[in-house]
Amino acid sequence: MWPAAACKTSGKFCMPAGIYAPFGEMVAEGFRVFSVGADVVAISNYTKQRTDVLRGQIDTLPAAEKPAIRSPYV
Repeated sequence: MWPAAACKTSGKFCMPAGIYAPFGEMVAEGFRVFSVGADVVAISNYTKQRTDVLRGQIDTLPAAEKPAIRSPYV
């Protein structure tokens, strides 16, 4: 029995962690609640925005006061 069918039989909602199959196929299987992972998108956007603000502030510093760029990835 598909998870969605088992949930429906027991009066529960079945929700996938993300949309991995075509939407219509998931609806046909019985899924009725869908997650789009907006929390990850929001956290990523916030982190990028804050990093851009910090970089902008660093750019305004006199050259002698700018911190050296350090990264384990460079």
